[in-house]
Amino acid sequence: MKDEEKWREAGRIAAKVRTELTSMVRPGVSLLNMCEKGEQRIKELGGGPAFPINLSPNEIAAHYTSPPNGKWKAKEGVLKIDVGVQKEGFIGDTAISVPLGTPSKVMKKGLKAINEILEYTIAGIKEGVRVKTISRKIQTKAHELGFGVMKDLNGHQIKRGQLHAEITIPNVPSAFHNNKLRKGMVLAIEPFIALGRKDGKTHSRRDLLPIYSVKPDARFRSPFLSKIKRKYSSLPLAVRWLVNGWSKEEVIQNLSELATKGMVKVYPVLEETRGRLVLHKEHTVLVRSNSAEILTKP
Repeated sequence: MKDEEKWREAGRIAAKVRTELTSMVRPGVSLLNMCEKGEQRIKELGGGPAFPINLSPNEIAAHYTSPPNGKWKAKEGVLKIDVGVQKEGFIGDTAISVPLGTPSKVMKKGLKAINEILEYTIAGIKEGVRVKTISRKIQTKAHELGFGVMKDLNGHQIKRGQLHAEITIPNVPSAFHNNKLRKGMVLAIEPFIALGRKDGKTHSRRDLLPIYSVKPDARFRSPFLSKIKRKYSSLPLAVRWLVNGWSKEEVIQNLSELATKGMVKVYPVLEETRGRLVLHKEHTVLVRSNSAEILTKP
């Protein structure tokens, strides 16, 4: 199987699981149950999680995955489902925002807008385009449709075995992120908007468990680090995944110590600073000479 087809296969699995999780969404559903079912389905379909299933409700913008024995249930508003799949290191990353209950007029408008922004942005991607142009498209289209973007959240390049590779794709133009796209690159394009006209930012929810990943160059001598690095490489992982061999408290203590020593990266749960609802949609795309192929279509 050629590499391109392997990227497509990871994308197909991610899209299928995204669709199946979307069908589970209703007020009162257990987020722990959704996380576990989604991750199990990824395995049943021949892949592995590229990161823990993220289920970020309402004003939580990103990085919420259920802790062990998590009690959170979906409530009215919106639930953002972010699915990552890896198969032989080839990765598909995709997200959707799903309304719960009866959506308000502004929610309906926002859901339509996030779809338009993603479609518009992907339509302009091809070989030779610069990252700054992509970022400008995201922000300009969002403003045109009456919404602000999340200024500190980004899309990213994906490489085999590497979820976040060298290139970052901000939601706002930046002189620091202006790489030129090359044919064959794989990108995660993911606009985030806040339900309001002004651009927004996030802050960390330190009362909620983060997601972690082992840094590729981690060399600290620790049986705990050796085990998780061997099993997960540098891909993000959940505390929930590690409690079979250790207690929750031991896992958190070990990960916190490794983070202090610079051996693991921490992805905190991010919340919109003003408490506004956030919408997110994402596709993984393959850069072509004159277009971009969407790898995570249904």
